[in-house]
Amino acid sequence: MDYQITCVSDKLVFIRWFSEPESVKSENQFILDLRTVLDQAPYPIYVLSDLREGRLKNVETIRKLADLIEHHPHFATGTAFSQDIYTPLFVGLYSRYSHQAKTERGIWPSLEDALSFLESIAPGITKGIDWDTLVCTPVLE
Repeated sequence: MDYQITCVSDKLVFIRWFSEPESVKSENQFILDLRTVLDQAPYPIYVLSDLREGRLKNVETIRKLADLIEHHPHFATGTAFSQDIYTPLFVGLYSRYSHQAKTERGIWPSLEDALSFLESIAPGITKGIDWDTLVCTPVLE
C-alpha cells in the first residue's frame, strides 16, 4: 500500500504516503478510500497529509481529489507537510482545480508548521495525539 489513512480523532484524519503510487489504479483507490472516510464522518473533518515520501502525481487524479474535497460536506479543511521540491507543484495543481479552495495554506515544510496551522483554525484539534508514533513508525512490508 502506498498510503495509510488513519482517523486519529473524531475530527482529524492523518494521511501518510509511503511511496509514489505506481499506477493510476492505486491513485484512484486512494480517492475511493478517502471518500469512504468522509462519507462515514458524522460532521466535517480536517485532513493532515504527510507527503514526504509520496503523493498523487496524475493530473486527472488530482482533479478528482479537488472535486471530492470541494463538494463533500464532511470536509472541513486540509493541509500537508513535506520539504520535497516537487510536492508544492502538485499541491498547486490541486489548488487550481479547487474553485472554492477550503485550504488557506496547502503545504508546510514541517509537521510542526502544519500542526500549528491546524491549531490556528481549529484550536485543540491536534492535542493528545502521539504524532511521533504516527510520523516515525517504519513501514512494514
